Amino acid sequence: MESRSGLSKWLVPIVLLAVSCNKPAEQAAPPPRPTAVSALGRIEPVDGTTKVGARAISGQPSIIARLTVEEGDTVKKGDLLAELDSGQQLERSWRAAESQIRVSETRLAQAKAGGKASDRAAQQAEIARTEAELANAQLEYARAQKLNEKGVTSTSVLDQRRLAVDRLSQSLEQAKERLKSLDEVRRVDVDLAEAQLAAARTQALQAQAEYENTKIYAPIDGRVLQVLARTGEEVLGGQGIVELANTDRMYVIAEIPESEAAKIKVGQRATITGDALTGTVQGAVQKIGLKVAKNREFAVEPAAFADARVLEVKILVDDPKAVADLINAQVTAVITF
Repeated sequence: MESRSGLSKWLVPIVLLAVSCNKPAEQAAPPPRPTAVSALGRIEPVDGTTKVGARAISGQPSIIARLTVEEGDTVKKGDLLAELDSGQQLERSWRAAESQIRVSETRLAQAKAGGKASDRAAQQAEIARTEAELANAQLEYARAQKLNEKGVTSTSVLDQRRLAVDRLSQSLEQAKERLKSLDEVRRVDVDLAEAQLAAARTQALQAQAEYENTKIYAPIDGRVLQVLARTGEEVLGGQGIVELANTDRMYVIAEIPESEAAKIKVGQRATITGDALTGTVQGAVQKIGLKVAKNREFAVEPAAFADARVLEVKILVDDPKAVADLINAQVTAVITF
């Protein structure tokens, strides 16, 4: 009995072991599919930034005479930002050009009116004097004819009287022609005066444009991000005077790894965090780039400093005020699928 019970004690675990070995192995559960992608990014205004510059005018350097804004100021489109020191000289040139317009207008009016009134009056007096002399000469000639018929005067005297009448008649015709020419408007004189007036107006417009270019105005509504040149400084090529941006709408430009790009869709929600932020910021994917390129953003870890191919995705921030003062700050965006 003892030997049988001892045998039973060893058979039970062996049977159980055999049964367990004959069970089919259970398959391991597949890993859960990712529901979000994380990417580095940067903060930018939706419309980017605008560098406001100044060009050299009439060969003069662009030197700031007065700056009217400081960093952080809010400006409206058309607000005065700065004035260049060439303004006073170019304003005088503009006023002189406008004076030349008035001179040209007077000359055109004279050309259209014909001769001067004083010239016409003098010529009319000359005609009246000649007419009186001609009438007297005609009387003398008629008297000489009668005396010649009676044999009192010679033929030579008669000829002299006739020549006097002919000379004065010719003088009278010439005087009348001169009066007529004074009253006529010469087309060539009018055309010349009109051309001079047009040239004066063109010069005045050019001078006005150059003067107005010495006043620098804001091209957009926005904030002054940076002052690049101050009073007394010359604005060199490409330097600019101030940098502006409209921060009413802000993006996070997230750099999505090329392998994850197909998962990103417009409208997906995103959570933004970063060292510069006081908390998390929410947003939504608004635009997906069309070109894969090398990344611009790098993680802090030295091992992460390597080129990667990424697709830029623009996330519209729900609360732009939360990031308005953090343009170009590096952040991390987690986009939920």
